[in-house]
Amino acid sequence: MVSLYDVAVGTRQSIRIAITAQLHRFDKAQIAMRAEDFDARDELTIKLNGGQSLYIPDDLLSDQSNRLGLMDIPLSALKSGANELTFTFASNLGGTTSGFKVHEVLLVLTAN
Repeated sequence: MVSLYDVAVGTRQSIRIAITAQLHRFDKAQIAMRAEDFDARDELTIKLNGGQSLYIPDDLLSDQSNRLGLMDIPLSALKSGANELTFTFASNLGGTTSGFKVHEVLLVLTAN
């Protein structure tokens, strides 16, 4: 679990996702996530392996409640072995939020 409540803006936490499958066998990659209190996209950033920020879909945004959602990620951003997903508390939105939590993360690989 990632908990970025009551921390300074700019604080980061990472989780590791191990991939043992051969990535060339898959056509699509997504991250399934259960998150709490993603107030707005400006509140946080999510990066995979230090790359560009991932797009946070509307179904994960909510003031305080837990939400389930899927985030599309480029297969090219993944690598065999250890992958790092980094969450950053990027903004307190003018003092209106004190952070967020991520309860579950699952990598979903799909082959056609």
